[in-house]
Amino acid sequence: MKKYIFILAVIIISYNASYSQQSVSRTDSLNISSSLTNGINNQKTANSQDILSNIFRTSITNLLGKSKSFQFNTTLYGLDSFFNKNNRSNVDTLYRKQKSARNIQINLSVKADSNSNQIASFSVGGTIAVINKRDITYADFKNIIPFFKTFNKIRHDINEDIEEHHPNSFHKLQNSWSKYDTTHNYKDLDPLIIAVLEKRSAAEKIFIESDNVHTAYQNLTAIYAQKPLLTIAPNYAYNRISKQSAFSVNASFLDGIGNPVNRKPWELEAKASLAIEGDSTIIEPNYNNKPFTISVGINKVLRQDNNRASTLELKGFFEYNDQLGNVSSENVAGKVTFNSTLRVKLYKSIWLPLTLSYDVKHSNILGFLSLTANID
Repeated sequence: MKKYIFILAVIIISYNASYSQQSVSRTDSLNISSSLTNGINNQKTANSQDILSNIFRTSITNLLGKSKSFQFNTTLYGLDSFFNKNNRSNVDTLYRKQKSARNIQINLSVKADSNSNQIASFSVGGTIAVINKRDITYADFKNIIPFFKTFNKIRHDINEDIEEHHPNSFHKLQNSWSKYDTTHNYKDLDPLIIAVLEKRSAAEKIFIESDNVHTAYQNLTAIYAQKPLLTIAPNYAYNRISKQSAFSVNASFLDGIGNPVNRKPWELEAKASLAIEGDSTIIEPNYNNKPFTISVGINKVLRQDNNRASTLELKGFFEYNDQLGNVSSENVAGKVTFNSTLRVKLYKSIWLPLTLSYDVKHSNILGFLSLTANID
């Protein structure tokens, strides 16, 4: 093992020295940092993106119920990049300046009444990331970029060597490297590439065959995708039917449990919310209803694809509901429920969450089906 690490270190140092003299273009570094950022976003759980989206998030909640709602969330970074394509960039200086924009989200919601086929209420609010260690900038992963540069340099030299003797092999080589980037299996490389590698140094062959670059990349992105996240979300809602306004504030904390490298991650989640809204039994607008909710639970990724992107998640959590206002409701005050949410990825960024809620006191079970899409 020590010999292997020594050989790897030698090849990195030697190629970094020659590579710095050749002055690799800034574009290559940007592509690398963009890949790392996308890799972290890709490994974030769907549960975490329900709290703070990467770019855009849309959802339809309570699909089978009478009162459905449509929600749209976007970070300021996502909104800005939608209108200014050049701003959706990972240039170090620009990307760091956009850190605040990535940590502020706009939340819009519309609730429809199926009985009257009208929009019953709408709400507008925001989510502010007070702590977001999952957000990464170029400076955080600059130490891994030399690995990528060395890797790309070896690839470039091999391609040049082959194309010199096989002028029409460009597309064939690109397809081969692309397949290797997906499977990370040395045997999937084109025989021409393997033949050239056999003639080059043993260190270069080890570097490509072991694919340590991908391992380092996956480990780094997995760690960052599971770091702490704390958000505060104020919200204003207005009911068109009752002419009643409502205010609420939500706090969410999420943190990875254990080492996420080489395992499907676990997340600890804690949430609290307080709303100030009207008592529906009173005709006039009022603010007597003040429901308070706190929940604690665990989210577990059950299935991942080849790039460690979550495709199936299960969350179990206890929820306590209380009434801080003067509304008399035995069903709400002191209510404890055990809940579970199963999230299934249907296609690319489209998820189908199913939530079951069990009322401990009254032994009732309620189900809620939603549809979400996290668009990056």
